[in-house]
Amino acid sequence: MKQSVYIESSVISYLVARRTGREIPMIDDPIVEEIRRYRKEHAAKYGNDIHRICEALREKERTSGRTYVNRGPRLLKDRDALPRVAEEPPEYGTEN
Repeated sequence: MKQSVYIESSVISYLVARRTGREIPMIDDPIVEEIRRYRKEHAAKYGNDIHRICEALREKERTSGRTYVNRGPRLLKDRDALPRVAEEPPEYGTEN
C-alpha cells in the first residue's frame, strides 16, 4: 500500500506562489500607522519585555475596580466523538 502524506494546503500555496503582476499595492493607512506607533511606544515603555507588559496589564485590571471574569478552558466531554482530520502516521520502519 502506498503511503500518503498530509500537507496543509495553505503552506503549499505559500511555497509555490508566483507574482502575477496583478497585485494590489498597499496603501498607507493613517489609522494603522497610529496603532503601530502606539504599540511600539507601549512596548518600549516596558523594555519590549512581554512579561513586564502582561504584568502591567494585570496590575491595571486589579486597580481598575472592574470585575473581570476568567472562565478558564472548556474541556471536551467526549474527545473520541470528534471527527478525525488525519490518520496517525505509521511508526518509522513499519510497512502498511
